[in-house]
Amino acid sequence: MKNKIEDLIKDRIDRLVALSLNPGVQPEALVANIYERPYKSILLSKNDAFITVELIFEENDNEKLNKKYAVKYLYTYSHHKILLKIDYIVNRQKKTEWDRAQIELNTINEVIELLKTNKLNKQLNKFVKSLPIELQRKIELKLTA
Repeated sequence: MKNKIEDLIKDRIDRLVALSLNPGVQPEALVANIYERPYKSILLSKNDAFITVELIFEENDNEKLNKKYAVKYLYTYSHHKILLKIDYIVNRQKKTEWDRAQIELNTINEVIELLKTNKLNKQLNKFVKSLPIELQRKIELKLTA
């Protein structure tokens, strides 16, 4: 039983490490898609907080054979070239497809819960101290709440 829990914890920590090491698809790779047939426009914008890449392309409606509809994807980046979030908009409905902060938070919560429920407080402290400072702060706030 203990090995199974340790394997789960290791898996979640590996997931956190992979997430922190992978900056995500870069804007220049997205821009290269303009040569592909369904892409209609690619717009880049920048403000003080973020860089956004907006991709618009057409997809076929499977229910209506000759009908196409526009799909918009919004890729949001930090100024450090880290992909933060991917949203898509279809029929004026915006949905989040991927969110780095949410995945990070969920994974941290899973690790904390696994350590707490299995009374592995020593490992919990060790785990927290092994993380980057910004993640340590997030966890410490969660633990004291």
